[in-house]
Amino acid sequence: MSAHAQMHTLDLLGGPHAPGCENRSLRFSRFTDPSLKEDSRRAFLDVAITQKLPESVCRDRLADYDAFLDTVPGVNRIYAENKARLLLNMSGGVMENAGCSLDRRTGLPLIPGSAVKGVARHAALDTLKNEIRESRPVYLAKIALTFGWVSGDWTETSDFVWAAADARSDAMAIIAEAIGSVPKDFAGAIAFFSAMPRTPMHHDLELDIVTSHHKNYYGEKIEVAFDNEQPNPVVFPAVAAGHVFGFAIAPSPGGAAVGDLITELLVCAKKWLVRGIETYGMGAKTAAGYGWFDAGKAEAIRLEKERQRLQSAFDVWRATFNIDDVPPDQLADAIQKAESCLRSFAPLQDQTITDAINRNRNRLPQKNALDKLREIWDAAPNLKSIINGDIKAFERATDEKKAAIIMLLREPSGRGAEVWQQVKTGQKGDTAKAVDALRIYCKNTLNLGKMPA
Repeated sequence: MSAHAQMHTLDLLGGPHAPGCENRSLRFSRFTDPSLKEDSRRAFLDVAITQKLPESVCRDRLADYDAFLDTVPGVNRIYAENKARLLLNMSGGVMENAGCSLDRRTGLPLIPGSAVKGVARHAALDTLKNEIRESRPVYLAKIALTFGWVSGDWTETSDFVWAAADARSDAMAIIAEAIGSVPKDFAGAIAFFSAMPRTPMHHDLELDIVTSHHKNYYGEKIEVAFDNEQPNPVVFPAVAAGHVFGFAIAPSPGGAAVGDLITELLVCAKKWLVRGIETYGMGAKTAAGYGWFDAGKAEAIRLEKERQRLQSAFDVWRATFNIDDVPPDQLADAIQKAESCLRSFAPLQDQTITDAINRNRNRLPQKNALDKLREIWDAAPNLKSIINGDIKAFERATDEKKAAIIMLLREPSGRGAEVWQQVKTGQKGDTAKAVDALRIYCKNTLNLGKMPA
C-alpha cells in the first residue's frame, strides 16, 4: 500500500487501510492509496466519504467558526446555497488529496479563503473588461486596493492590463493619491475568509465520475486521438448540492491604509463575490454546470440567526429567573426589570414567568390612599385636570379619598399645595362649593382645624 503514513502508524490504526481513523480529513490526506484502481478505488472512497464524526462535534465546530466571524470588526456576511455539485482542490492528484477541500478538524466541506478571493477577483476584472465603459481607472483602482497586487500585476502580461490596459497609468495615480504611493506589493484592504456550511448535511459528499476516452493520447503514448480506446472512468468525491455556505469579508490589517475608502471597498467586494459565485461559479468544471450558487438566502438566514440569538439569550434568562425569593422591599424593582426583559424578548413568551410576576404582585407593600392619590396628581398633565376630576367631585368621594385630598392640599409643597393655592379664594360655582365642603370636612370631621390660609 502507498498510503502517506509509516507502517507503525497504520498498525496503531488497525492495519493497512487504517480502520481506526475516525477523521475523514485525516484519512483523505494521509491514508489514501494512489495505486488503487476501479472497484478498489471506488470501495475506498465509498468508505471515506461516509465516515463522519458525531454530528454534535460538527455542529459545535460550525457554531464556533460562525461565532468567530461575527466578532471580526467590520465583517460582512453572505449566505449562498450551492445548487450543483462543488469540486474543490482538484489541481492535485485525486487520490493524493481526495479531490476535495475539507476542514481538518471535522472533515466538513470547506471553501478556502483563497478560492473565495479568487472568484471575486475574477468577477471584478471580467466586469471591468466587458461592462465598464466610464471611470475605468477608478474601477481598476478599487479592484487593486481591494485584492492587492504584486509587482507583476502592473506589467504588460498581467490580468490588470488584460482587463483595462487603457486605465493602468491613471489607476496607479489614483492609488498613489489614496494611500500615498504605489508600493511594489500590497496585500489588499479586504480579507476573504474560508466558507463553511451553516449546518452539517447527512449526505454532504458523493462520488462523481470523469471518463477519459483517450487515455493513451493524453498520456502522450500516441500522437493522434482515435475513437478506438477503451473508456477509462475515474471516480472522485464531490461536495453534494444543497449546502448553504457562510461567506465572510472584512477589512484586513492593510485596510487602514485606504482610510474612509474602506467602506466603499467592502460594498464592492461583496458585490463582486456575489456575482462571482452566482455567475461564474466556484471550483472546477463550472463550464459543465458545477459550482454555481444562489446567494438569495442572506436576509432569511440573518433573521434566523437573530431569532436563534434571541432564543438562546431568552433560555439563559429563563433558566435563572426567580422572583419568589426577592425580599418585599426589592420586589417592585424586580417586577419592573422582569417586565422590561419580557418586552425585550418579544415575541418570545413564557407563561410561567408571567404567572410568577402576577403572583408576586400580591406581595408588594400596599400603598395607602394618600400615596396613591399623590402618584395620580403628580402624573396629571396640569392643575385643571385635578380640579375638575377630584376637587369639584369632593362631596361625592368616599371618606377615605376625602381625607387623602385634604391631606394633600394641606402639604406645604408639591401638587397639593399648588392646587390649594389656586382654588382657596376667588372661585365660583362647583369649585367654590367644593372648597367650602372640604373646609368644613377638614374642621368638623377630621378635626384638623382650618385649611391653610
